[in-house]
Amino acid sequence: MLRTCYEKRYFIVESVKREFFSRYTHSLLGATWAVLNPLSMIIVYMLVFSQVMRAKLPGIESGFAYSIYLCAGILPWGLFTEISTRCVNTFIENYYIIKYLVVNANILYNLPVEKEEKEKDEMD
Repeated sequence: MLRTCYEKRYFIVESVKREFFSRYTHSLLGATWAVLNPLSMIIVYMLVFSQVMRAKLPGIESGFAYSIYLCAGILPWGLFTEISTRCVNTFIENYYIIKYLVVNANILYNLPVEKEEKEKDEMD
């Protein structure tokens, strides 16, 4: 798999560039929005949880501790959901590239055989 990625590195780099430019070309703030969106979310959460709700972690006196704790979970979750959504949408948006991919027929012929052998091994 790594060898294939290395061999197709130019295609991968150009695809990433095309995706990046198509995503941020018509945006008012451009790529800055990728940083401002999570940053604004952090600021809103910190203000709401530290000032409005006065939420605190047990044993910690700082008013911002709970907000930092909350953002430590929300930011990775946001990244995970963004990556998952973009991966699925990439296949849908780039169908015209995928339908012209050349796939070795031997790979397709071997898929049912490998699946059957795996199921047989699991039964034993």
